[in-house]
Amino acid sequence: SSDVCSSDLGTIKVDELTLESPVVSVISRKGGPSNLEAWMKAMPRSAPSRKQRPPGLAIGHVGIKGGALRMESEDDSGRLVKVSVGGLGLDLDRLVSNVPSRVKLQAAVEMESGPGAASGRVAGRLDGDVSFTLKGDLGVDSIGSAIRIAVAEGSGSMERFKGLAAAFEVGLGPTVLTNALLRFTQGGASLGEARVRGQVNLAEPELRLAYDVTGLDSRVLALVAAASGLDVGNGSVSASGRVDLLNSGSLLVMEGKLNGTNISAGTIRGRTRPADVNFLHRVTVNRNLRSVICEQLDLGASQGGRVVLSGALDNGLNISWDKTAAGFRDSTYTVKASGLRLEDLAVFLPVESLGGVLDADAKVKVEDAGRTCSFSASFGGDGWKVAFGGRTFPSLALQASVQGRLRDFNMANIDALDLKLRMAGSSLASVSAIADWRMGDGYGGAQMDAELALPAVLGLVPVEGVALRSGRLKTVISAGIRPTGPVVDVMAYWNDITGRVVGIDLDGYDATLSVSVAHSGRAYEVRKVSVTGQSGTLAGGTIEAFGSFNPESMSGSLTLNLLGLNQGALGPLVSPMLAPSRLVSVQLNGSAKAEVDLK
Repeated sequence: SSDVCSSDLGTIKVDELTLESPVVSVISRKGGPSNLEAWMKAMPRSAPSRKQRPPGLAIGHVGIKGGALRMESEDDSGRLVKVSVGGLGLDLDRLVSNVPSRVKLQAAVEMESGPGAASGRVAGRLDGDVSFTLKGDLGVDSIGSAIRIAVAEGSGSMERFKGLAAAFEVGLGPTVLTNALLRFTQGGASLGEARVRGQVNLAEPELRLAYDVTGLDSRVLALVAAASGLDVGNGSVSASGRVDLLNSGSLLVMEGKLNGTNISAGTIRGRTRPADVNFLHRVTVNRNLRSVICEQLDLGASQGGRVVLSGALDNGLNISWDKTAAGFRDSTYTVKASGLRLEDLAVFLPVESLGGVLDADAKVKVEDAGRTCSFSASFGGDGWKVAFGGRTFPSLALQASVQGRLRDFNMANIDALDLKLRMAGSSLASVSAIADWRMGDGYGGAQMDAELALPAVLGLVPVEGVALRSGRLKTVISAGIRPTGPVVDVMAYWNDITGRVVGIDLDGYDATLSVSVAHSGRAYEVRKVSVTGQSGTLAGGTIEAFGSFNPESMSGSLTLNLLGLNQGALGPLVSPMLAPSRLVSVQLNGSAKAEVDLK
Protein backbone atom coordinates (compact mmCIF):
# COMPACT_ATOMS: atom_id res chain seq x y z
CA SER A 1 0.00 0.00 0.00
CA SER A 2 1.19 3.56 -0.58
CA ASP A 3 0.25 7.17 0.08
CA VAL A 4 2.18 9.68 -2.06
CA CYS A 5 2.10 13.43 -1.40
CA SER A 6 3.46 15.57 -4.27
CA SER A 7 3.82 18.95 -2.47
CA ASP A 8 7.25 20.41 -1.65
CA LEU A 9 6.87 19.44 2.00
CA GLY A 10 5.06 16.17 1.34
CA THR A 11 6.12 12.68 2.28
CA ILE A 12 6.32 9.57 0.12
CA LYS A 13 4.74 6.75 2.12
CA VAL A 14 5.03 3.11 1.06
CA ASP A 15 4.19 0.32 3.48
CA GLU A 16 5.54 -2.48 1.29
CA LEU A 17 6.68 -2.96 -2.33
CA THR A 18 7.83 -6.32 -3.72
CA LEU A 19 8.97 -7.28 -7.23
CA GLU A 20 8.80 -10.99 -8.00
CA SER A 21 10.92 -12.58 -10.77
CA PRO A 22 11.83 -9.38 -12.71
CA VAL A 23 14.17 -9.93 -15.70
CA VAL A 24 16.37 -7.28 -17.35
CA SER A 25 18.40 -8.05 -20.52
CA VAL A 26 21.06 -5.74 -21.97
CA ILE A 27 22.46 -6.89 -25.33
CA SER A 28 24.88 -5.35 -27.83
CA ARG A 29 26.26 -6.89 -31.03
CA LYS A 30 29.41 -6.21 -33.08
CA GLY A 31 30.42 -3.18 -31.04
CA GLY A 32 27.10 -1.41 -31.69
CA PRO A 33 24.86 0.24 -29.10
CA SER A 34 22.96 -1.92 -26.65
CA ASN A 35 19.19 -2.21 -26.53
CA LEU A 36 19.34 -0.20 -23.28
CA GLU A 37 21.19 2.68 -24.97
CA ALA A 38 18.68 2.71 -27.83
CA TRP A 39 15.79 2.75 -25.33
CA MET A 40 17.33 5.59 -23.32
CA LYS A 41 17.85 7.70 -26.45
CA ALA A 42 14.23 7.15 -27.48
CA MET A 43 12.87 8.38 -24.14
CA PRO A 44 11.33 11.88 -24.25
CA ARG A 45 13.40 14.56 -22.55
CA SER A 46 11.52 16.57 -19.97
CA ALA A 47 12.11 20.27 -19.42
CA PRO A 48 14.00 21.14 -16.21
CA SER A 49 11.60 21.89 -13.35
CA ARG A 50 11.96 24.55 -10.72
CA LYS A 51 14.10 23.59 -7.76
CA GLN A 52 11.96 22.03 -5.07
CA ARG A 53 12.60 20.78 -1.60
CA PRO A 54 12.74 16.99 -1.82
CA PRO A 55 9.91 15.10 -0.14
CA GLY A 56 10.32 13.16 3.05
CA LEU A 57 10.51 9.37 2.97
CA ALA A 58 8.53 6.86 4.99
CA ILE A 59 9.05 3.52 3.24
CA GLY A 60 8.50 0.38 5.26
CA HIS A 61 9.90 -2.45 3.11
CA VAL A 62 11.10 -2.87 -0.49
CA GLY A 63 12.00 -6.30 -1.81
CA ILE A 64 13.06 -8.18 -4.94
CA LYS A 65 12.59 -11.93 -5.17
CA GLY A 66 14.04 -14.16 -7.88
CA GLY A 67 15.31 -11.29 -10.03
CA ALA A 68 17.62 -11.79 -13.04
CA LEU A 69 20.00 -9.58 -15.04
CA ARG A 70 21.52 -10.77 -18.33
CA MET A 71 24.17 -8.83 -20.24
CA GLU A 72 25.73 -9.85 -23.56
CA SER A 73 28.39 -7.92 -25.43
CA GLU A 74 29.93 -8.91 -28.78
CA ASP A 75 32.96 -7.13 -30.24
CA ASP A 76 33.81 -6.66 -33.92
CA SER A 77 35.77 -9.93 -34.03
CA GLY A 78 32.73 -11.95 -32.92
CA ARG A 79 34.03 -12.58 -29.39
CA LEU A 80 31.08 -12.76 -26.99
CA VAL A 81 31.06 -11.98 -23.26
CA LYS A 82 28.01 -13.02 -21.23
CA VAL A 83 27.30 -11.95 -17.65
CA SER A 84 24.25 -13.26 -15.82
CA VAL A 85 22.94 -12.51 -12.35
CA GLY A 86 20.29 -14.95 -11.14
CA GLY A 87 18.32 -15.59 -7.99
CA LEU A 88 18.61 -11.90 -7.17
CA GLY A 89 17.19 -11.06 -3.77
CA LEU A 90 17.03 -7.64 -2.15
CA ASP A 91 15.55 -6.61 1.19
CA LEU A 92 15.37 -2.93 2.15
CA ASP A 93 14.22 -2.53 5.71
CA ARG A 94 12.80 0.89 6.57
CA LEU A 95 13.79 3.85 4.40
CA VAL A 96 12.94 6.92 6.50
CA SER A 97 14.69 10.29 6.44
CA ASN A 98 17.18 10.75 9.33
CA VAL A 99 16.64 7.15 10.48
CA PRO A 100 19.19 4.32 9.91
CA SER A 101 18.24 1.96 7.05
CA ARG A 102 19.55 -1.43 6.02
CA VAL A 103 19.74 -3.34 2.72
CA LYS A 104 20.62 -7.02 2.27
CA LEU A 105 21.53 -8.39 -1.15
CA GLN A 106 22.27 -11.87 -2.49
CA ALA A 107 22.61 -13.32 -6.01
CA ALA A 108 24.31 -15.97 -8.13
CA VAL A 109 26.75 -14.50 -10.67
CA GLU A 110 28.18 -16.12 -13.81
CA MET A 111 30.45 -14.88 -16.61
CA GLU A 112 31.61 -16.67 -19.75
CA SER A 113 33.53 -15.62 -22.84
CA GLY A 114 34.40 -17.12 -26.21
CA PRO A 115 34.90 -18.51 -28.74
CA GLY A 116 38.61 -19.12 -29.19
CA ALA A 117 41.59 -19.80 -26.95
CA ALA A 118 40.33 -17.21 -24.45
CA SER A 119 37.06 -19.12 -23.88
CA GLY A 120 36.24 -19.65 -20.23
CA ARG A 121 33.63 -19.52 -17.51
CA VAL A 122 33.40 -18.49 -13.86
CA ALA A 123 30.48 -18.76 -11.44
CA GLY A 124 30.00 -17.66 -7.86
CA ARG A 125 27.89 -15.70 -5.38
CA LEU A 126 27.36 -12.10 -4.37
CA ASP A 127 26.33 -11.22 -0.79
CA GLY A 128 25.95 -7.74 0.65
CA ASP A 129 24.86 -5.97 3.82
CA VAL A 130 24.63 -2.16 3.62
CA SER A 131 23.49 0.25 6.32
CA PHE A 132 23.00 3.97 5.68
CA THR A 133 21.20 7.09 6.83
CA LEU A 134 19.60 9.68 4.55
CA LYS A 135 19.29 13.30 5.63
CA GLY A 136 16.15 15.36 5.16
CA ASP A 137 17.39 16.64 1.78
CA LEU A 138 17.98 12.98 0.75
CA GLY A 139 21.74 13.46 0.96
CA VAL A 140 23.81 10.63 2.48
CA ASP A 141 24.69 11.17 6.12
CA SER A 142 26.54 7.89 6.73
CA ILE A 143 27.22 4.54 5.07
CA GLY A 144 28.49 1.24 6.38
CA SER A 145 28.72 -1.77 4.07
CA ALA A 146 30.18 -5.22 3.64
CA ILE A 147 29.93 -6.82 0.20
CA ARG A 148 31.55 -10.11 -0.81
CA ILE A 149 31.91 -11.88 -4.16
CA ALA A 150 33.21 -15.47 -4.14
CA VAL A 151 34.09 -17.53 -7.23
CA ALA A 152 33.17 -21.18 -6.70
CA GLU A 153 33.72 -22.51 -10.25
CA GLY A 154 36.23 -21.76 -13.02
CA SER A 155 36.95 -23.48 -16.32
CA GLY A 156 38.85 -22.90 -19.57
CA SER A 157 40.92 -19.74 -19.62
CA MET A 158 39.28 -18.72 -16.31
CA GLU A 159 40.07 -21.89 -14.39
CA ARG A 160 42.67 -20.13 -12.21
CA PHE A 161 39.96 -17.84 -10.78
CA LYS A 162 38.35 -20.74 -8.91
CA GLY A 163 38.28 -19.96 -5.20
CA LEU A 164 38.94 -16.25 -5.72
CA ALA A 165 37.06 -13.91 -3.38
CA ALA A 166 36.70 -10.13 -3.21
CA ALA A 167 35.41 -8.30 -0.14
CA PHE A 168 34.48 -4.61 -0.04
CA GLU A 169 34.00 -2.72 3.20
CA VAL A 170 33.25 0.99 3.65
CA GLY A 171 32.64 3.27 6.60
CA LEU A 172 31.57 6.83 5.78
CA GLY A 173 30.48 9.44 8.29
CA PRO A 174 29.29 13.01 7.73
CA THR A 175 32.85 14.33 7.31
CA VAL A 176 35.20 11.33 7.50
CA LEU A 177 35.78 8.31 5.29
CA THR A 178 37.10 6.07 8.02
CA ASN A 179 37.77 3.16 5.70
CA ALA A 180 37.08 1.95 2.19
CA LEU A 181 38.78 -1.40 1.72
CA LEU A 182 38.75 -3.81 -1.21
CA ARG A 183 40.52 -7.07 -0.38
CA PHE A 184 41.23 -10.09 -2.63
CA THR A 185 41.97 -13.63 -1.40
CA GLN A 186 42.17 -17.14 -2.78
CA GLY A 187 42.24 -20.26 -0.66
CA GLY A 188 42.92 -18.08 2.40
CA ALA A 189 45.98 -16.42 0.82
CA SER A 190 46.02 -12.65 0.25
CA LEU A 191 46.13 -11.46 -3.37
CA GLY A 192 46.35 -7.75 -2.59
CA GLU A 193 44.14 -4.94 -1.38
CA ALA A 194 43.15 -1.33 -2.12
CA ARG A 195 42.39 1.10 0.73
CA VAL A 196 41.11 4.71 0.80
CA ARG A 197 40.89 6.99 3.87
CA GLY A 198 40.37 10.70 4.46
CA GLN A 199 38.09 13.64 5.05
CA VAL A 200 34.86 14.08 3.10
CA ASN A 201 32.40 16.99 2.91
CA LEU A 202 29.76 16.13 0.32
CA ALA A 203 27.82 19.33 0.94
CA GLU A 204 30.62 21.63 -0.33
CA PRO A 205 31.81 19.32 -2.06
CA GLU A 206 35.34 18.89 -0.69
CA LEU A 207 37.51 15.91 0.15
CA ARG A 208 41.05 14.94 1.11
CA LEU A 209 41.71 11.27 0.40
CA ALA A 210 44.79 9.06 0.57
CA TYR A 211 44.87 5.72 -1.24
CA ASP A 212 47.10 2.65 -1.14
CA VAL A 213 47.05 -0.34 -3.46
CA THR A 214 49.21 -3.16 -2.15
CA GLY A 215 50.50 -6.00 -4.30
CA LEU A 216 47.50 -6.74 -6.53
CA ASP A 217 48.20 -10.26 -7.78
CA SER A 218 48.11 -11.32 -11.43
CA ARG A 219 44.90 -13.30 -10.81
CA VAL A 220 43.14 -10.10 -9.76
CA LEU A 221 44.51 -8.19 -12.76
CA ALA A 222 43.51 -11.03 -15.05
CA LEU A 223 39.95 -11.01 -13.74
CA VAL A 224 39.69 -7.29 -14.52
CA ALA A 225 41.11 -7.79 -18.02
CA ALA A 226 39.15 -10.99 -18.76
CA ALA A 227 36.29 -9.17 -20.49
CA SER A 228 38.74 -7.74 -23.07
CA GLY A 229 40.36 -11.10 -23.83
CA LEU A 230 43.76 -9.83 -22.63
CA ASP A 231 45.95 -12.04 -20.43
CA VAL A 232 48.13 -9.89 -18.14
CA GLY A 233 50.53 -12.67 -17.10
CA ASN A 234 52.02 -13.25 -13.64
CA GLY A 235 52.78 -9.69 -12.54
CA SER A 236 51.59 -7.55 -9.65
CA VAL A 237 50.68 -3.86 -9.19
CA SER A 238 50.99 -1.47 -6.26
CA ALA A 239 50.14 2.24 -6.00
CA SER A 240 49.81 5.07 -3.49
CA GLY A 241 48.89 8.73 -3.55
CA ARG A 242 46.42 11.48 -2.70
CA VAL A 243 43.36 13.08 -4.28
CA ASP A 244 42.22 16.44 -2.87
CA LEU A 245 39.12 18.33 -4.02
CA LEU A 246 39.17 21.80 -2.49
CA ASN A 247 37.59 25.28 -2.68
CA SER A 248 34.04 23.98 -3.11
CA GLY A 249 35.13 21.59 -5.83
CA SER A 250 36.97 24.17 -7.96
CA LEU A 251 40.50 22.88 -7.22
CA LEU A 252 41.57 19.28 -7.85
CA VAL A 253 45.04 18.12 -6.78
CA MET A 254 46.28 14.61 -7.63
CA GLU A 255 49.64 13.04 -6.88
CA GLY A 256 50.80 9.48 -6.68
CA LYS A 257 52.90 6.66 -7.98
CA LEU A 258 52.18 3.32 -9.60
CA ASN A 259 54.53 0.36 -9.88
CA GLY A 260 54.04 -2.80 -11.89
CA THR A 261 56.35 -5.80 -11.50
CA ASN A 262 56.78 -8.60 -14.04
CA ILE A 263 53.94 -7.23 -16.20
CA SER A 264 53.26 -8.90 -19.55
CA ALA A 265 50.36 -9.08 -21.96
CA GLY A 266 49.14 -12.13 -23.83
CA THR A 267 46.67 -12.68 -26.64
CA ILE A 268 45.89 -15.63 -28.87
CA ARG A 269 48.96 -14.59 -30.96
CA GLY A 270 51.48 -14.86 -28.12
CA ARG A 271 52.85 -13.06 -25.10
CA THR A 272 55.14 -10.08 -24.51
CA ARG A 273 58.27 -10.36 -22.43
CA PRO A 274 57.75 -9.35 -18.77
CA ALA A 275 58.51 -5.73 -17.91
CA ASP A 276 58.69 -3.59 -14.79
CA VAL A 277 56.81 -0.30 -15.17
CA ASN A 278 56.47 2.82 -13.04
CA PHE A 279 54.51 6.07 -13.29
CA LEU A 280 54.68 9.16 -11.06
CA HIS A 281 52.35 12.14 -11.39
CA ARG A 282 51.50 15.42 -9.70
CA VAL A 283 48.70 17.37 -11.39
CA THR A 284 46.53 20.34 -10.36
CA VAL A 285 43.29 21.33 -12.12
CA ASN A 286 41.86 24.78 -11.31
CA ARG A 287 38.37 25.36 -12.68
CA ASN A 288 38.31 29.02 -11.59
CA LEU A 289 41.57 29.83 -13.42
CA ARG A 290 40.67 27.39 -16.21
CA SER A 291 44.10 25.81 -16.07
CA VAL A 292 45.97 22.53 -15.61
CA ILE A 293 49.43 22.39 -14.03
CA CYS A 294 51.52 19.21 -14.37
CA GLU A 295 54.55 19.30 -12.09
CA GLN A 296 55.53 15.68 -12.67
CA LEU A 297 54.68 13.05 -15.29
CA ASP A 298 57.43 10.43 -15.11
CA LEU A 299 57.09 7.17 -17.02
CA GLY A 300 59.51 4.26 -17.10
CA ALA A 301 59.69 0.62 -18.23
CA SER A 302 62.50 -1.90 -18.13
CA GLN A 303 63.02 -5.47 -19.32
CA GLY A 304 65.72 -7.67 -17.86
CA GLY A 305 67.16 -4.69 -15.98
CA ARG A 306 67.50 -2.59 -19.19
CA VAL A 307 65.46 0.61 -19.61
CA VAL A 308 63.35 0.35 -22.78
CA LEU A 309 60.95 3.25 -22.25
CA SER A 310 61.23 6.56 -20.42
CA GLY A 311 59.29 9.81 -20.30
CA ALA A 312 59.68 13.01 -18.26
CA LEU A 313 59.06 16.77 -18.14
CA ASP A 314 61.97 19.21 -18.08
CA ASN A 315 59.86 21.93 -16.38
CA GLY A 316 56.40 22.21 -14.86
CA LEU A 317 53.75 22.14 -17.57
CA ASN A 318 51.02 24.81 -17.53
CA ILE A 319 48.00 24.71 -19.84
CA SER A 320 45.40 27.49 -19.65
CA TRP A 321 42.36 27.67 -21.94
CA ASP A 322 41.35 31.14 -20.72
CA LYS A 323 44.36 33.42 -20.26
CA THR A 324 48.10 33.00 -19.84
CA ALA A 325 49.20 32.51 -16.25
CA ALA A 326 52.38 34.35 -15.25
CA GLY A 327 55.48 32.67 -13.87
CA PHE A 328 55.58 29.50 -15.99
CA ARG A 329 58.36 28.60 -18.38
CA ASP A 330 58.05 26.63 -21.58
CA SER A 331 57.95 22.91 -20.97
CA THR A 332 59.03 19.90 -22.99
CA TYR A 333 57.91 16.31 -22.44
CA THR A 334 60.34 13.76 -23.88
CA VAL A 335 59.63 10.08 -24.47
CA LYS A 336 62.30 7.64 -25.59
CA ALA A 337 62.07 3.97 -26.52
CA SER A 338 65.24 1.97 -27.00
CA GLY A 339 65.56 -1.58 -28.23
CA LEU A 340 61.87 -2.48 -28.10
CA ARG A 341 61.51 -5.97 -29.51
CA LEU A 342 59.05 -6.20 -32.36
CA GLU A 343 58.12 -9.68 -31.16
CA ASP A 344 56.40 -7.98 -28.21
CA LEU A 345 54.35 -5.77 -30.55
CA ALA A 346 53.45 -8.69 -32.82
CA VAL A 347 51.03 -10.14 -30.23
CA PHE A 348 48.70 -7.16 -30.88
CA LEU A 349 49.04 -7.09 -34.70
CA PRO A 350 47.48 -9.28 -37.43
CA VAL A 351 50.85 -10.68 -38.57
CA GLU A 352 52.25 -14.18 -38.45
CA SER A 353 55.60 -13.08 -37.04
CA LEU A 354 57.63 -9.93 -36.53
CA GLY A 355 61.35 -9.68 -35.79
CA GLY A 356 63.81 -6.89 -35.06
CA VAL A 357 64.04 -3.95 -32.67
CA LEU A 358 62.44 -0.50 -32.66
CA ASP A 359 63.97 2.77 -31.48
CA ALA A 360 61.82 5.88 -31.06
CA ASP A 361 62.15 9.44 -29.78
CA ALA A 362 59.27 11.90 -29.31
CA LYS A 363 59.05 15.43 -27.89
CA VAL A 364 56.12 17.70 -27.12
CA LYS A 365 56.95 21.35 -26.36
CA VAL A 366 54.29 23.53 -24.72
CA GLU A 367 54.62 27.33 -24.91
CA ASP A 368 52.47 30.31 -23.95
CA ALA A 369 50.43 28.29 -21.41
CA GLY A 370 49.48 25.70 -23.99
CA ARG A 371 48.41 28.08 -26.75
CA THR A 372 51.31 26.88 -28.85
CA CYS A 373 52.21 23.22 -28.79
CA SER A 374 54.79 21.71 -31.13
CA PHE A 375 55.66 18.06 -31.44
CA SER A 376 58.18 15.89 -33.21
CA ALA A 377 58.80 12.18 -33.33
CA SER A 378 61.08 9.76 -35.13
CA PHE A 379 61.18 6.00 -35.08
CA GLY A 380 62.58 3.12 -37.07
CA GLY A 381 65.02 0.25 -37.23
CA ASP A 382 66.69 -2.15 -39.63
CA GLY A 383 67.04 -5.88 -39.99
CA TRP A 384 63.31 -6.33 -39.55
CA LYS A 385 61.62 -9.54 -40.64
CA VAL A 386 57.85 -9.66 -41.21
CA ALA A 387 55.68 -12.68 -42.07
CA PHE A 388 52.22 -11.80 -43.31
CA GLY A 389 49.67 -13.47 -45.57
CA GLY A 390 51.82 -16.56 -46.02
CA ARG A 391 54.80 -14.50 -47.27
CA THR A 392 58.02 -13.44 -45.54
CA PHE A 393 59.58 -9.99 -45.98
CA PRO A 394 63.22 -10.11 -44.75
CA SER A 395 65.90 -7.45 -44.24
CA LEU A 396 63.49 -4.53 -44.00
CA ALA A 397 64.53 -1.09 -42.74
CA LEU A 398 62.14 1.69 -41.80
CA GLN A 399 62.81 5.32 -40.93
CA ALA A 400 59.91 7.65 -40.16
CA SER A 401 59.55 11.13 -38.70
CA VAL A 402 56.79 13.67 -38.10
CA GLN A 403 56.67 17.31 -37.02
CA GLY A 404 53.62 19.41 -36.24
CA ARG A 405 51.95 22.18 -34.22
CA LEU A 406 48.74 22.95 -32.37
CA ARG A 407 47.92 26.66 -32.00
CA ASP A 408 45.28 28.43 -29.89
CA PHE A 409 43.49 25.11 -29.26
CA ASN A 410 42.09 25.46 -32.78
CA MET A 411 44.65 25.15 -35.58
CA ALA A 412 46.49 21.84 -36.08
CA ASN A 413 49.31 21.36 -38.59
CA ILE A 414 51.41 18.45 -39.75
CA ASP A 415 54.41 20.39 -41.05
CA ALA A 416 56.32 17.35 -42.25
CA LEU A 417 55.77 13.61 -42.32
CA ASP A 418 58.40 11.42 -43.95
CA LEU A 419 58.64 7.65 -44.27
CA LYS A 420 61.26 5.57 -46.07
CA LEU A 421 61.12 1.79 -46.44
CA ARG A 422 64.06 -0.22 -47.74
CA MET A 423 64.82 -3.90 -48.22
CA ALA A 424 68.35 -5.32 -48.41
CA GLY A 425 69.68 -1.79 -48.92
CA SER A 426 67.40 -0.97 -51.88
CA SER A 427 64.54 1.53 -51.74
CA LEU A 428 61.01 0.09 -51.73
CA ALA A 429 58.85 3.10 -50.98
CA SER A 430 58.93 6.65 -49.68
CA VAL A 431 56.07 8.83 -48.45
CA SER A 432 55.92 12.49 -47.45
CA ALA A 433 52.89 14.48 -46.34
CA ILE A 434 51.67 17.79 -44.90
CA ALA A 435 48.25 18.68 -43.45
CA ASP A 436 46.29 21.41 -41.69
CA TRP A 437 42.96 21.43 -39.87
CA ARG A 438 40.92 24.20 -38.25
CA MET A 439 38.93 22.60 -35.44
CA GLY A 440 36.47 25.46 -35.10
CA ASP A 441 34.93 25.27 -38.57
CA GLY A 442 36.24 21.88 -39.70
CA TYR A 443 38.13 23.25 -42.70
CA GLY A 444 41.47 21.72 -43.60
CA GLY A 445 43.51 19.90 -46.17
CA ALA A 446 46.30 17.41 -46.72
CA GLN A 447 48.79 16.47 -49.42
CA MET A 448 50.72 13.23 -49.76
CA ASP A 449 53.58 12.38 -52.14
CA ALA A 450 54.54 8.73 -52.54
CA GLU A 451 57.01 6.83 -54.71
CA LEU A 452 57.26 3.06 -55.25
CA ALA A 453 60.05 1.03 -56.86
CA LEU A 454 57.72 -1.24 -58.83
CA PRO A 455 60.01 -4.26 -59.57
CA ALA A 456 61.00 -4.52 -55.88
CA VAL A 457 57.42 -4.09 -54.66
CA LEU A 458 56.12 -6.70 -57.13
CA GLY A 459 58.85 -9.06 -55.94
CA LEU A 460 57.32 -8.89 -52.46
CA VAL A 461 53.66 -8.67 -53.52
CA PRO A 462 53.28 -10.36 -56.93
CA VAL A 463 50.44 -9.36 -59.24
CA GLU A 464 49.33 -12.01 -61.73
CA GLY A 465 50.29 -11.14 -65.31
CA VAL A 466 52.68 -8.34 -64.32
CA ALA A 467 56.50 -8.76 -64.47
CA LEU A 468 58.64 -5.63 -64.59
CA ARG A 469 62.39 -5.13 -64.96
CA SER A 470 62.26 -1.38 -64.29
CA GLY A 471 59.75 1.32 -63.46
CA ARG A 472 58.63 3.68 -60.73
CA LEU A 473 55.23 4.96 -59.67
CA LYS A 474 54.95 8.46 -58.25
CA THR A 475 51.69 9.82 -56.85
CA VAL A 476 50.59 13.18 -55.51
CA ILE A 477 47.25 13.20 -53.69
CA SER A 478 45.72 16.31 -52.18
CA ALA A 479 42.35 16.70 -50.46
CA GLY A 480 40.71 19.59 -48.71
CA ILE A 481 37.53 20.79 -47.08
CA ARG A 482 37.12 24.49 -47.83
CA PRO A 483 34.23 26.97 -47.57
CA THR A 484 33.33 26.20 -51.19
CA GLY A 485 33.21 22.45 -50.51
CA PRO A 486 35.50 19.39 -50.57
CA VAL A 487 38.10 18.94 -53.34
CA VAL A 488 40.24 15.89 -54.21
CA ASP A 489 43.12 15.93 -56.72
CA VAL A 490 45.16 12.88 -57.75
CA MET A 491 48.25 12.80 -59.97
CA ALA A 492 49.96 9.51 -60.83
CA TYR A 493 53.12 9.09 -62.92
CA TRP A 494 54.44 5.78 -64.27
CA ASN A 495 58.05 6.25 -65.42
CA ASP A 496 60.30 3.94 -67.48
CA ILE A 497 57.98 0.94 -67.33
CA THR A 498 59.87 -2.00 -68.87
CA GLY A 499 58.50 -5.52 -68.77
CA ARG A 500 55.30 -7.40 -69.47
CA VAL A 501 51.84 -6.30 -68.28
CA VAL A 502 48.87 -8.66 -68.99
CA GLY A 503 50.35 -9.83 -72.31
CA ILE A 504 51.66 -6.41 -73.44
CA ASP A 505 55.42 -5.84 -73.75
CA LEU A 506 56.53 -2.39 -72.66
CA ASP A 507 59.95 -0.80 -73.08
CA GLY A 508 60.55 2.52 -71.35
CA TYR A 509 56.84 3.40 -71.39
CA ASP A 510 55.62 6.48 -69.49
CA ALA A 511 52.04 7.29 -68.50
CA THR A 512 50.21 9.86 -66.38
CA LEU A 513 46.77 9.98 -64.79
CA SER A 514 45.28 13.20 -63.45
CA VAL A 515 41.93 13.40 -61.62
CA SER A 516 40.27 16.41 -59.99
CA VAL A 517 36.86 16.07 -58.30
CA ALA A 518 34.94 18.64 -56.22
CA HIS A 519 31.59 19.07 -54.53
CA SER A 520 30.15 22.56 -54.70
CA GLY A 521 26.65 23.49 -53.65
CA ARG A 522 24.42 20.60 -54.68
CA ALA A 523 26.49 19.24 -57.57
CA TYR A 524 29.48 16.93 -57.92
CA GLU A 525 31.96 18.29 -60.42
CA VAL A 526 34.54 16.22 -62.32
CA ARG A 527 36.89 19.05 -63.11
CA LYS A 528 39.33 16.89 -65.03
CA VAL A 529 40.22 13.32 -65.84
CA SER A 530 43.30 13.19 -68.04
CA VAL A 531 45.35 10.21 -69.31
CA THR A 532 48.55 10.39 -71.33
CA GLY A 533 50.98 7.78 -72.62
CA GLN A 534 54.40 7.93 -74.19
CA SER A 535 56.77 5.38 -75.68
CA GLY A 536 60.35 6.54 -76.14
CA THR A 537 60.65 10.23 -77.02
CA LEU A 538 57.34 10.52 -78.87
CA ALA A 539 54.55 12.18 -76.86
CA GLY A 540 51.43 10.05 -77.35
CA GLY A 541 48.65 12.62 -76.91
CA THR A 542 45.90 12.93 -74.31
CA ILE A 543 42.48 11.57 -73.42
CA GLU A 544 40.55 13.97 -71.21
CA ALA A 545 37.07 14.15 -69.73
CA PHE A 546 35.12 16.52 -67.52
CA GLY A 547 31.53 16.93 -66.37
CA SER A 548 29.13 17.31 -63.45
CA PHE A 549 26.16 15.61 -61.80
CA ASN A 550 23.42 16.92 -59.49
CA PRO A 551 21.87 14.09 -57.42
CA GLU A 552 18.84 16.21 -56.47
CA SER A 553 17.79 16.98 -60.05
CA MET A 554 19.30 13.68 -61.29
CA SER A 555 20.86 15.57 -64.19
CA GLY A 556 24.39 16.01 -65.46
CA SER A 557 26.75 16.22 -68.40
CA LEU A 558 30.00 14.62 -69.61
CA THR A 559 32.47 15.79 -72.23
CA LEU A 560 35.19 13.54 -73.74
CA ASN A 561 38.11 14.80 -75.85
CA LEU A 562 40.83 13.00 -77.81
CA LEU A 563 43.80 15.33 -78.30
CA GLY A 564 46.49 14.12 -80.71
CA LEU A 565 46.33 10.49 -79.60
CA ASN A 566 49.01 8.69 -81.67
CA GLN A 567 51.23 5.63 -81.96
CA GLY A 568 53.46 6.84 -79.11
CA ALA A 569 50.67 6.01 -76.66
CA LEU A 570 48.70 3.37 -78.59
CA GLY A 571 51.49 1.39 -80.29
CA PRO A 572 52.61 -0.82 -77.40
CA LEU A 573 49.03 -1.31 -76.19
CA VAL A 574 47.61 -2.62 -79.51
CA SER A 575 50.70 -4.57 -80.57
CA PRO A 576 49.35 -7.98 -79.42
CA MET A 577 46.24 -7.49 -81.59
CA LEU A 578 48.28 -6.46 -84.70
CA ALA A 579 51.12 -9.01 -84.45
CA PRO A 580 53.12 -9.78 -86.50
CA SER A 581 52.35 -6.31 -87.91
CA ARG A 582 52.86 -3.15 -85.88
CA LEU A 583 51.27 0.26 -85.65
CA VAL A 584 53.52 2.71 -87.50
CA SER A 585 51.49 5.93 -87.52
CA VAL A 586 48.10 7.17 -86.34
CA GLN A 587 46.62 10.36 -84.92
CA LEU A 588 43.20 10.69 -83.35
CA ASN A 589 41.34 13.88 -82.47
CA GLY A 590 37.74 14.12 -81.50
CA SER A 591 35.14 15.35 -79.07
CA ALA A 592 31.91 13.97 -77.67
CA LYS A 593 29.38 15.33 -75.20
CA ALA A 594 26.51 13.67 -73.38
CA GLU A 595 23.79 15.16 -71.19
CA VAL A 596 21.48 13.17 -68.96
CA ASP A 597 18.25 13.94 -67.13
CA LEU A 598 16.91 10.94 -65.20
CA LYS A 599 13.78 12.60 -63.83
